[in-house]
Amino acid sequence: MAPALSRAPTERIRRVDVFAYVLGLMGPLYIGDFLVAAFAGTATTFGAGLAVIGGFALFVAAHMYRNPDAINDGTEPAPAYLYVLPVVSTGAFLVLAVGWVTGLA
Repeated sequence: MAPALSRAPTERIRRVDVFAYVLGLMGPLYIGDFLVAAFAGTATTFGAGLAVIGGFALFVAAHMYRNPDAINDGTEPAPAYLYVLPVVSTGAFLVLAVGWVTGLA
């Protein structure tokens, strides 16, 4: 019998968890970008709009996570191929965050 750590976690991770995580990555980046621009005195209306969208993305991600029954197929286990989405999204988030912090973006 295989130990618990050697099995894929597919049964424990719901489809809605993956989607909420990916959507939730957008919020801190937009809000953080606006806060840095506001403290630097270069904030624009467009940046404020993106910050509002980022806040809405965080709200929707939390709502999706807390109410998975409202999402079609939200409570079923996430298929293995769906794990590529958060990996790519996390990589893109880190590239944007590092570029934003270092001033390259």
